[in-house]
Amino acid sequence: MKRALLFILLVASAHGYAEDQTLPACDVLSELWVTKYYDKLYPNWEKEPLECAKPESELTSWEKVSIITARAAYVLDQTIFDRTNLPAEPILYYGEIKAPPASMLDWIYDRSDGIVYDLKTKNTHAERKRNGTGYVHLRPEDYHLDQPMEMGIGLAGQLIHESRHLGLTKYDHVKCKLPDTEGKNCDSTINEDFETGGSHAIAALWLSWIVTRSNWPQVEKNKAEETVRWVMEFRINESFEIKNEFALRYLGKPL
Repeated sequence: MKRALLFILLVASAHGYAEDQTLPACDVLSELWVTKYYDKLYPNWEKEPLECAKPESELTSWEKVSIITARAAYVLDQTIFDRTNLPAEPILYYGEIKAPPASMLDWIYDRSDGIVYDLKTKNTHAERKRNGTGYVHLRPEDYHLDQPMEMGIGLAGQLIHESRHLGLTKYDHVKCKLPDTEGKNCDSTINEDFETGGSHAIAALWLSWIVTRSNWPQVEKNKAEETVRWVMEFRINESFEIKNEFALRYLGKPL
């Protein structure tokens, strides 16, 4: 009986029917935050345990920021992806196809020297200082503090985007050539790996994996898909045919 049940669970998992992946309990996440995640992201506020005793309605903005950042770190570090059955050929002849690194948190750690949570900055951005250190500047808007606290997937995608600007090989956007995007910054094309593409493209690629190859709750997948579609429409200077092929491949549906 136990073997039969195990077989059923394995088959269900292989076909995407496994139970939703969930965040750990707050006290567990807090331990990860103070022992690992804080030092990986190195934000510009003091390292303290997460505030797990208060209801969300009583948390201060800073307490919410710490919890959401810790959640994003967990998502970056612990997302379970189905890495099987990758496409055989890249959409672009000069590209290549790769699964996300085992830990996108380590990927960010290799590129960024820290997070600067800035109440005054007008735009989320990456900054490389003269001494070579590079920082991701985040705003309150990145945390949506006026809404129920998010799982952290959106913030994780933002951290991937900005960290790509910092290296290992620095990346800068190009001017958008799309309708209704005058004065905005775009990537020239899509990509299917996590090293060579642009900031928009890499974040969209990772979010696409969240949509179709992770077990996060469907409501989170829906949010990720909306972001991918927006990026494809307004931040990638590529032909509709190429972007639509990307959507068919990584979202399972056309743009």
